Amino acid sequence: MQHKIRSVFEEYFYAILRKFKPPTHFATDTSKHVNAALKDELSEQHMPERLIVVATSNDVSTLDEALLQRFDVFPFSAGPTFAEACRERLAWIWQREAGSDVPFPAGVEQLGWRKDNFSMRRALAALSGALELHRTAEVAA
Repeated sequence: MQHKIRSVFEEYFYAILRKFKPPTHFATDTSKHVNAALKDELSEQHMPERLIVVATSNDVSTLDEALLQRFDVFPFSAGPTFAEACRERLAWIWQREAGSDVPFPAGVEQLGWRKDNFSMRRALAALSGALELHRTAEVAA
């Protein structure tokens, strides 16, 4: 089932991309043309059945209000609340990958932090490294 959903999404996403001229770049171009095209493509008339579109943005202030109405906007922070929620997920991943009897690596509080910002991407990379070390130690033992 997961593969089918991914295929439908990819098909739909690339159909949207084909409508744009090559110089258009989603990360930097918030022109009226891009807003209008996305607004049209994300309307109920064009959306495939049972498709969920997830988009991220560091700043939605330059996006057209009509386009934003097609999304539920969930603000996120990179602070302690986000880090705590991620820590629970990291612990779940560790238990699943390393085993429930293996203690979480030392210094877990620091995984993903750089100054005052937490990054789940950095935390996952660090956890991946810790898992590799754990597996290497298991094989050596």
